[in-house]
Amino acid sequence: MSNLPRNSPTDAEKYPVMENMTAVKKGNEVFIENISEHNEEIVPIKARISKDTGKIFVAGEMLSKLEGVILKFWTFNKLISEDKQIVCMGVNGMPIVSNSISPSCANCPKNKFVNHHKECKNYYVLLIKSPEYSIPIKISIPPTNLRDFKAILQIPLAKVKPLSQYTAIFTPNKKEGKNNIVYYNYNIELEENNKEKEWLTDYMEYANHYYDYISSNRYDTSNVVVKDDEETATTDEQVPDDLPF
Repeated sequence: MSNLPRNSPTDAEKYPVMENMTAVKKGNEVFIENISEHNEEIVPIKARISKDTGKIFVAGEMLSKLEGVILKFWTFNKLISEDKQIVCMGVNGMPIVSNSISPSCANCPKNKFVNHHKECKNYYVLLIKSPEYSIPIKISIPPTNLRDFKAILQIPLAKVKPLSQYTAIFTPNKKEGKNNIVYYNYNIELEENNKEKEWLTDYMEYANHYYDYISSNRYDTSNVVVKDDEETATTDEQVPDDLPF
């Protein structure tokens, strides 16, 4: 997989797509025609929130909120060493690194609480389609947001409607933790969106392909260092763009 240019395609005519791809704008929605035909060429762009400032960034652009249709989501486990190296990762409970600690996340000692502390951190990773971005956006729901996201999932279940008929809205949420430490995570809301989107089936197909790709791959993270940047809320350049978080 390779990256498309990280521009904000709010205007399809200005959006530089790769060869053989066409960005189309209809109303306030911009999308790639037949995106599922370009599965191997497209890596989702990343959304980040700074836990210290609450700023949301997508491809270097600062947003007050992020919204879109959730195409797919999965659980994600990440174990980082004291020197910020990625030791292990797992998708939906199964390790995806070359030298995993355990055959499954459920049985891994690093994924169990000891004295109210667990070394392995649990996330949800969402693939969403935002109206202003033709490329799907990958957004990580941090451990402090897991209960919120699980609660959100109950809404379409209660109404017996697919998640794709809702627009998810992410805004900064100010919280106070232990020792009065202030941090930010996401406030997550769902709004029903009954408008039929002709491109949605194609994007869902792309999302399924992307999930198959990242869950079947085996990553070598021995030289990958994670370094949070409070101002840009992005990861260090050493982190490959096709890592599944």
